[in-house]
Amino acid sequence: PTTAFWVLYGILGVILKLLSMGAIILGLGDHSLSEWMQAYKQSLSKFFPLLVAGILVQILVAIGFALLIIPGIYFSIAYSLVPFVVVLEKKEGWAAAKHSKHLMKGFVIDVCWRYLILGVVIYFLAAVFSKFIGSLGIDYIRPYLTLISTMVLLPTIFAFQYFIYKDLHRIKGN
Repeated sequence: PTTAFWVLYGILGVILKLLSMGAIILGLGDHSLSEWMQAYKQSLSKFFPLLVAGILVQILVAIGFALLIIPGIYFSIAYSLVPFVVVLEKKEGWAAAKHSKHLMKGFVIDVCWRYLILGVVIYFLAAVFSKFIGSLGIDYIRPYLTLISTMVLLPTIFAFQYFIYKDLHRIKGN
């Protein structure tokens, strides 16, 4: 494949990720959405706010990692709830980033531990799964299984973050 193919593939991946993120968050936050297509349709209006907020967060995290590793980790966690703030609270850009940081204030280390535990569990499950597939001698289906596992893991990770978001909202009284 050519460079143009990979660029187009990357752009399509970003578009699908943002639409899926919006749809999953809407589905988690609005229990009246009975169909996934309805959630995707509603997520279309969240595409550009999610894109702008995502770029802003990536810049902040990159600056944090450029300063040292610790500020980068802090920014990654402090701004990890930005997609939920954009989709569920209709805040955009810097306002969404500030609100995510406000929700995380005083809880960054607690949330960091939760993310770390989730990461270890996912890594362990992936290693066991990969070893199992390898033992069967069917490595040719590994790319398809990777795609399927991603389709299962992303909603699980978003649900995990959603419960953190809801707990922090409850604690902060928002």
